[in-house]
Amino acid sequence: AQLLGRIAPRTQLAFDVAWSEVVEGILPVEVTLDQLPRRFEHEGKHFELAYQPILEANGDLAKVLVVTTDVTAAVERERLEREQRETMLVIDRIARDKQGFLEFVEDAERILAKLAGPASPSEVKRAVHTLKGNAAVFGLHSVAEACHAVETSMAEEERELGDDDRSLLAA
Repeated sequence: AQLLGRIAPRTQLAFDVAWSEVVEGILPVEVTLDQLPRRFEHEGKHFELAYQPILEANGDLAKVLVVTTDVTAAVERERLEREQRETMLVIDRIARDKQGFLEFVEDAERILAKLAGPASPSEVKRAVHTLKGNAAVFGLHSVAEACHAVETSMAEEERELGDDDRSLLAA
């Protein structure tokens, strides 16, 4: 857990909470091990965690073997496949409703321009939420996910829209 904390602090927090359940032994070990974190990211690489209990002769938990696998290539492949599906959805949407798509693009540009300048927190939340909904309607799930990430981050950290958020939304 300490090593994990040095490279993925959020994952360590989740691990610590779930590990306390494993140690308490109230639930079956398979159930509690299943609650441990399964993935984390470090320096642009993605890793998967698997847990194998090692039991004593009487069935009590003696140790846990943790297997870490670099799944960066698989994650990248999944991302590319999602992008391809999204591109095909957008092309289909444009073919069926070119004018509607052009209106979406104009609205998105207006929203991004508004977010580039000063705005009240409620205006920012409304604008990001509107962009998220519009993007989802047109099958631009990557844009909707970026908007959701910004909304979540701002809410969890109780902060205003930052430059990193604006860059993420503009991309």
